[in-house]
Amino acid sequence: MANTDPGPSKFRTDWSKCCLCQKNSSEELKSPRAQQPQQHDGYAMIATNIPLFHAINEMPIVLDPARLDDGGGIEQTLRRNKAQYHQSCHLMFNNTKLERATKRRAECAQQVECQTKLRRTSLKGQLCFICDKEAPSSELTRQVMTMNLNKRVNECAQTLNDGKLLARLSDGDAIAQEFQYHVACLTDLYNRERSYIRAPKRVEQERAPEEDGHPQAFSELVTYLVETTRSGEGPAVFRLADIVHLYAQFLLQSCGVDSRCINTQLFQALGSLNPPATHTHTHTHTHSIVSCPAWQPCTGRCYTY
Repeated sequence: MANTDPGPSKFRTDWSKCCLCQKNSSEELKSPRAQQPQQHDGYAMIATNIPLFHAINEMPIVLDPARLDDGGGIEQTLRRNKAQYHQSCHLMFNNTKLERATKRRAECAQQVECQTKLRRTSLKGQLCFICDKEAPSSELTRQVMTMNLNKRVNECAQTLNDGKLLARLSDGDAIAQEFQYHVACLTDLYNRERSYIRAPKRVEQERAPEEDGHPQAFSELVTYLVETTRSGEGPAVFRLADIVHLYAQFLLQSCGVDSRCINTQLFQALGSLNPPATHTHTHTHTHSIVSCPAWQPCTGRCYTY
């Protein structure tokens, strides 16, 4: 049993005011009717319920129960001083309000007890189902409590093809198995999945500019060769090294790709587009392309060794 004795009060009650709130108000002051049995009147209810409200720390108004007791008990003190009260104040301490306050306090106590148990469970250092390690003293494990979290963990395991994680989840959902996890480990799992998904897209995006840039760069190279040939009086000779260098420059300008392995693509393109081999010159120890004044597609090979 909780001790309901409020002890001595630091304040004295002004019995000309409401004995409960001690405030001046336009509300009429009342006291129990004389014909009402004392064991069930307002004094008896106040004397019984106020200590109970105080014991569970659920007082509806600021009130020190000790000031209602001058030594003979609250009920006798009220009767002896012919205490009065506001009806609204009196209703705050009725049995219905007491029952609700008691129930509310019990629910709060139960919730605190559950949280304490959960905290103690976490402090036991259960293994994280993601990393298989106990939490350090500065970090507590949490338990999987929602189906959304269970679904996301399964999605991550399937995307990453994590055999160990998939094997654990195959025994049932994470909630039923009461899996514990570290917040940092769960965050890392999400980040790994995100990186895994983004990797193919990034490679594809990096390849796309270069693939799109080759036709444009080659077109610009052909235009340059044709214009150079037409502007000269005789056949134009181009060193293959110079053509490769020009092609790399056009490729860099067209798509911003610094490609250093372009010889194969360039030679294949040149094989289908060459000047007529009517003026072919051979230069010892140099790779050259001899261009006639008219640059047109042909089946002949105009680069010589």
